[in-house]
Amino acid sequence: MVDGAISTFNLQQQNSFTGAALVIGGASGAVPTLTFEIGNAATGTDQIDVTKSASVLATGGKITIDALAGDTSLTSGSYNLITAAGGFTGTGGNA
Repeated sequence: MVDGAISTFNLQQQNSFTGAALVIGGASGAVPTLTFEIGNAATGTDQIDVTKSASVLATGGKITIDALAGDTSLTSGSYNLITAAGGFTGTGGNA
C-alpha cells in the first residue's frame, strides 16, 4: 500500500462466501511482507478492512511501516492496520 497517501483497502464478501477472506502466509515457504504507511494524528495509517475473517498460516507474516514523506513525528497510541469483522484465526506469527 505504499503510494505516498493514506488509504483503506476493503475486502467485502457476500453472505455465501466461505473461508477466510484474507489469508496471510502459507503452509511453508517465504514469509510475506505487508507494508503500510503511517501519517500524523490527522491522517492515521493505511488499513485493510475485511468483512469476513482473516487467517494467518504457518509461515506468518511480516509487517513493515513506512512514514509518509514530510511527517517528522508520530502521535503515540494504537493504530489499526488490519481489521476483520469475522475475527482472526490461525497458528502463524509475525516475523
